[in-house]
Amino acid sequence: MSGKKRVFLNEGDRYGRLTIIKEGKHIGTRRWYLCKCDCGVIKEIPLRSIQTGASSSCGCYHSEIMIKHGLTHSSLYNIRRSMIKRCYLINHKSYDYYGGRGIDVCKEWITDFMAFYNWAIKSGYKKGLSIDRIDNNKGYYPENCRWADLITQANNRRDNVWYNYNGGRMTLAQICRSLGIIDKRRLVKQRMIKYGWNLLDALNAYL
Repeated sequence: MSGKKRVFLNEGDRYGRLTIIKEGKHIGTRRWYLCKCDCGVIKEIPLRSIQTGASSSCGCYHSEIMIKHGLTHSSLYNIRRSMIKRCYLINHKSYDYYGGRGIDVCKEWITDFMAFYNWAIKSGYKKGLSIDRIDNNKGYYPENCRWADLITQANNRRDNVWYNYNGGRMTLAQICRSLGIIDKRRLVKQRMIKYGWNLLDALNAYL
């Protein structure tokens, strides 16, 4: 995207086990930083990898996880990596909807995969669930996150339209699902938007 602010890392800043020494080589638009790992290794690491949390050490941390837990190719590892990318990688396709809106990630989750993994397991993670923010205007923190299926996530979209129906506050999808006409949701919506029908009349047309 054009007009993006250039990011600079400062000497002495820490990212996981890495301490920034100085800016390193440039190849095209890609930039590296010379870093010292807590294990003593000094290595140039791409800025993008540092920003997204893909590199939080010289490689020793990922090796330890692989040996101890075998989790570097797990679903949770990929969920965490994607979460960090959309919040901090300015060229990510979804950055404007996350990092661009000020959505951030718990620092401990960025620097320590096992902290995220342990929270996920304790919070009821199962295969097929996705991480969901309870308040869509706040970041990815333990107190603001849960594991949800696709229906729950869809109901929690910040651009949802809510209706007062049957004594509660519901989305159109929730209303149609409760009435057994979820397959007619688009037609109900079309009658309301295109033809100006009110909610009850639009619903009654398919009951």
